[in-house]
Amino acid sequence: MWLEAIDVNTVEQLVSRGPVDVYQTAKARGFRANRVLLYALQGAILDIHWNDIDPNLKANLLAEVEGLENSQQKQN
Repeated sequence: MWLEAIDVNTVEQLVSRGPVDVYQTAKARGFRANRVLLYALQGAILDIHWNDIDPNLKANLLAEVEGLENSQQKQN
């Protein structure tokens, strides 16, 4: 399973690392990563379906990912 491949074996590990870090790690390791994965990770933390996540939270998650990706691009 891809979560095991990036050392996420429990919900506690997911919570500790956060959905953005897990998403970016999966993407960096070559796994298919899209918005739905990001939202599904957050949904797993909240124990809700990703469609039920507040739109503002979804926007914040995307902004965090985009901010990190932009800063990584500037470093390269």
